Amino acid sequence: MIWKSTRGWIGVDIGARAIKVAQLTSDHNRLRLSAASVSVRASEAEGISPRELADQIIAARVLAERLCGSHAAATLSMNDCRVEPSMADDAVSADRCAGRWVAGSGADYTLSVDTRRVEDAVESLSVAGWQCEAIDGQPLAIARALRLSPDYHREELLGALDFGAASATFIASTNGLARYVRRLHGGGMADVCQSVAQSLSLPAKDVGRLLRGGGDNTSANGAGVTRAIRDAVKDAVYPLTQELKRTLEHLGGKLRTPGPKRIFVFGEGGAVPGLSTLVGEALGLTVEPWSAPALDRDTGVAVVPDCLLGQAIALSALAWDSSREGVL
Repeated sequence: MIWKSTRGWIGVDIGARAIKVAQLTSDHNRLRLSAASVSVRASEAEGISPRELADQIIAARVLAERLCGSHAAATLSMNDCRVEPSMADDAVSADRCAGRWVAGSGADYTLSVDTRRVEDAVESLSVAGWQCEAIDGQPLAIARALRLSPDYHREELLGALDFGAASATFIASTNGLARYVRRLHGGGMADVCQSVAQSLSLPAKDVGRLLRGGGDNTSANGAGVTRAIRDAVKDAVYPLTQELKRTLEHLGGKLRTPGPKRIFVFGEGGAVPGLSTLVGEALGLTVEPWSAPALDRDTGVAVVPDCLLGQAIALSALAWDSSREGVL
């Protein structure tokens, strides 16, 4: 990575439930997080106008406070995307924007998004006062973010679970390249909250706050929640863990290599205390929320879990990445 300027782009992760913003600066080849925010969307992502989306982006910009410049890069929720293995000469529908990258596993991957979604995002960023330099794919942003993981080694195959509000995606990566991507069957954290709510006879919105609030992580009950809630969460994520087991088996055959020993959780699921541990226990692997311990933080930057900012951080760093393979 070549440092051409001291300030990265403004990274904007337009999720199904929240908009995450981050900006990096570089200082003698060390990265610092200089601005960040997470803004819960005031309305559902489906069917909103570019003006409404722009207002939501502006809300995230106001919360971030320390943002500088007007160059931005964005990514859309995996709920809006289609990702699939492809051949170099495969055609893409004219009504979809697509990016293709070589995965190093015997096939390319193509990620595509409805053209109108992309156009709306670019227009909304413009209304918010930013110039969109790139629309990136979630798996690519996550693969690059993994380079900031604890005890990172470029040759190690790392797993990532993007556990968002509306969807879950598994990515396997080495050296910042997404070598394997699979959209997991089922939903995201919204479905987990709904399942826990039904199990405990509580409103789903209350369960969401309860899970995100965590509790005493040192308690004998573990996972920072009561035993009843922990068991309900364990049951709720059971379909996901079974899907992950099948995915890891498929990955081994696809890449002809042992699967990852470590999996990092991004998104809303990573911010739920104890959830990563439950997934790890089911898989027999080390599973933990993604963090970037080597990333310095400016004084005054909002305290936001790293796992919520991973994609936005990687988008900001695109300012220094000359390859940008797979960017739409």
